[in-house]
Amino acid sequence: MSFALAAALEAAPTVVLHAFVVLSTHFHAVLTDLSGPAERSEVDLFFETLDAMIAKGVNAHLGRGDHFWAAGSWRGFELHDQAALEKQLVYLYTNPVKDGLTPTLEAWPGVRFLPEDFGRHFSYDKPEGAFFGGRRPADFLPTYAPARRERERELRRAERARRIAEIARLMAEEGLTKAQAKAAYRAARRAERERDQARAARRAAKAAAAEALAQAARLARGANEADESSQPEPDQERPQAGFVLQPPPVLPGGTLAPGAEAAKEHYRRLLDEETARLQAKRAAEGKSFLGVEGVLRQDPFASSGDTVATYESIPRALAEDEDLNDDVQAGFWRWQDAYREARKAWPDERHEFPPGTQVMVTRHGARRMSYAEAAQRGLIPATGPPQAA
Repeated sequence: MSFALAAALEAAPTVVLHAFVVLSTHFHAVLTDLSGPAERSEVDLFFETLDAMIAKGVNAHLGRGDHFWAAGSWRGFELHDQAALEKQLVYLYTNPVKDGLTPTLEAWPGVRFLPEDFGRHFSYDKPEGAFFGGRRPADFLPTYAPARRERERELRRAERARRIAEIARLMAEEGLTKAQAKAAYRAARRAERERDQARAARRAAKAAAAEALAQAARLARGANEADESSQPEPDQERPQAGFVLQPPPVLPGGTLAPGAEAAKEHYRRLLDEETARLQAKRAAEGKSFLGVEGVLRQDPFASSGDTVATYESIPRALAEDEDLNDDVQAGFWRWQDAYREARKAWPDERHEFPPGTQVMVTRHGARRMSYAEAAQRGLIPATGPPQAA
């Protein structure tokens, strides 16, 4: 999961992560989109990469297939003021506590980051045995022990069925006795294994030769260049991915001083206050926490509840200031009306598409109005495009 997160952030460099926590059935993220007014946002690329790697990796781990994410489960909001940002961050931080899983975020065994992690660089090796590719190899074995044992039993049953069918064929078509057919089958399987071993040895030798040439090239560069950056790099056989967890921005209405240290202290205080409130609430209700051992004992194949999409109306943006919130919500409707008007009039260039339009602009050369004009028409907040999402 951590490697998938880092790889997704590397794939979408204009996306900056502030907070992330993975629960048993879902995850929460707070991030900033740094793309410029004339650039396409990479938020969709970030989530596409992350969700795809999680789905492929976990399905391979559990030895299952089909869809991984439930339809209609996506929830995404733009955050337009400091109060909304802080509320969502605290909600993310205390999700394991709110759900009665662990008494603190620190105790949660899943992937999570703390306020103290702002400014830290995280780097992860690609997990050994992990599968994030396209078509899964036929001989791939799940890494989840129960699923791996079941898959090995399936392979043994398939091998036994193949052996029986081949022996029967040899007896019927070649006129061999049962003993002769078994001996012929064993000889054929032994030759097949020897061919596979020879091919594997050739691949290993080719890889070793390529690595030797690369090492020689690195040594040659190290001899010709005196600066430290030209020296041979440490062993990088396993792919790596990394990122820096950045402190959240200060949005309208916020008085927090910028910088990692101020953010650490501020969000740690908010986290501790909400954690204490949730703990007291559960104690008053006579409820305990499931605990780490209870969490890890959960069956990954058990149902997490109703998976039918509700198709409920979901706000596109959030602001704790009621006037700003109403203006932002209404702005989305005005934006859609402006887009429909320009699309209906296309290719009349007098009708410019609102900011955020990508396909019509990049593929068909349509004109896009400026952010100043869009703000004047109420299509986006006058404070400018939101930076936290």
